[in-house]
Amino acid sequence: MPSVRSLATELGLGVNTVRAAYHILEHEGLIISRPKIGTQVARGVNSSYPSLQENNSIQSRFSQLALDALAAGYEASSIKTMMENALEIALSTPASRSLVFVECTAFDAERLASQASRMLGLAVRPVVLADLRSWLDSQPAARNTYLGVITTFFHYAEVKEVVRGLPAFGVVVELSQKALGDIRIIPRGSRIAVVCHPEASMQYFLSQAESLTSSQCEIRHAFATETAKLQELFSWADVFFVSNPCLAMVEREVPKERIFLFYDQVSEQSLAMLKEHLKSPVSS
Repeated sequence: MPSVRSLATELGLGVNTVRAAYHILEHEGLIISRPKIGTQVARGVNSSYPSLQENNSIQSRFSQLALDALAAGYEASSIKTMMENALEIALSTPASRSLVFVECTAFDAERLASQASRMLGLAVRPVVLADLRSWLDSQPAARNTYLGVITTFFHYAEVKEVVRGLPAFGVVVELSQKALGDIRIIPRGSRIAVVCHPEASMQYFLSQAESLTSSQCEIRHAFATETAKLQELFSWADVFFVSNPCLAMVEREVPKERIFLFYDQVSEQSLAMLKEHLKSPVSS
């Protein structure tokens, strides 16, 4: 297997994140690390995990979720508990009591679906917005087996148009208290860049950035397609506020600690209201 440092460089992750992932794999007996020799896959792993071999895409999603959780600061034991809880919900929830969460990136769809699943006590399947139409085509019984589709109000109209016949639920997204706390300590006079896609409302994101930061901060903006303008911002700005689909692009140029999203979780009030709605006789 590649060294920790080379794999971190290839994936664009921190060295400590990859090292922690290797430690988990070694603890599970899947790999063996030897000084001066390197890391190798343990013998017998292939025959022990045939289902993972057969579906590399699912394995990749599990691996990415684990890496994301490690990068966010979760301990290995907490990650195992979260995955076990998610599996218990999935096993105890029939398809007719499941939901779909649609967002514009796989990272957001999976993260927000996981949060919704915990709060609603139901299995919630993540689907990327661009794949929604083809996913529905591959699920001819979806309208009879799923309770509905959840999405943020940014995409509600588009999602509702695609999933005709399947209930669509819009939810509000917001920043977690941790993110708000980090934003509050941005120094006055900081130079702030706002980045989003052309189809998004730049004025909305600028208003959000202004409301979250000191009035003494200078704010400039660029769309993700404005290459020259973006390069100027990468050199100029102290802090970046980015719409979620632009995160990966900005992370290639800017350290993560200088980047803030406009939302990182679903409003708990939105999910509480949805939970009550799903309990009602009309929705069942």
